[in-house]
Amino acid sequence: MGNESFVLGLAVICAVLVIWACKTLPGESWQILAAVPIAKDEDGWWRGVNLTYYGLLTANAAVASVALFCILMTALGVPLTGTLAVVVAELALCVPAAKFIARIVEKKECTFTVGGAFFVGIVLAPWVVSLVNWSGGRQPGAPIPVIASLAAIMIAYTFGEGLGRLACISFGCCYGKPVTDLPSAVRRIFIRWHFIFTGETKKIAYASGLMVTGSAISFHIHHDRI
Repeated sequence: MGNESFVLGLAVICAVLVIWACKTLPGESWQILAAVPIAKDEDGWWRGVNLTYYGLLTANAAVASVALFCILMTALGVPLTGTLAVVVAELALCVPAAKFIARIVEKKECTFTVGGAFFVGIVLAPWVVSLVNWSGGRQPGAPIPVIASLAAIMIAYTFGEGLGRLACISFGCCYGKPVTDLPSAVRRIFIRWHFIFTGETKKIAYASGLMVTGSAISFHIHHDRI
C-alpha cells in the first residue's frame, strides 16, 4: 500500500504542477527571471546577462530526478554513498557530452542536447555502476544491482525529462505548429488543448514568427534541445 500511495501522491503533485504551468508559463513575464548587470556603455546603457526561468525549471527538474533516483535506490537497499557515487559519475560524463554531442550532430557551438547526454549516460551506466561496486560503493557483502539500477535511472530520467518540458513552455521553444495548420481530425482535439504564447522574446516569435498573428500553438511538440 505504501508504494501505491507514493505513486499516487507523486501523480497528484505533478498533475497540479503541470496544469498550473500550462496556464501560466506561456505568459511573457515567465521567460526572464532576473538580469545581472555586467558593464555600462559610454552612452549610459547597461549590458547584462539574463537569467531565465528556463534555467531555473531545468535545474529543478534535474534535482527532482536525482531525488527520485535516490529514493528508488534506497528502496533497493543501496547505501546513499553508493547512490551519490553513481550520480556524480554519471553527471561527470553526461554534462560534457551534452555539448560534445550537440557539436557533432547539430554542428553548433553554443547549444546543448539532453538526448545526447542521455544516450551517453545510459550506454555507460552499467559500467558506472560496476565501477562504483569495484571502488567500494557496494553494500557490505552485496554489490549494487546493475539491472535494478538501470531501471531506477530510466524512471528518474523520464520523470526529470517530463518536468524539464515546463522550461520549454516558459521559453517558448519545443513548440509544434498552429492549431489551424493541423489536420481536421487532430484539430478537433487541440482546439481546446493548446498554448497561446505571449512576448516578442519568446523563441516561437523570433525563430518561427508564429507570434505575429497570435496563433494558438498545439501540444504537437517536437523535442530535445536546451
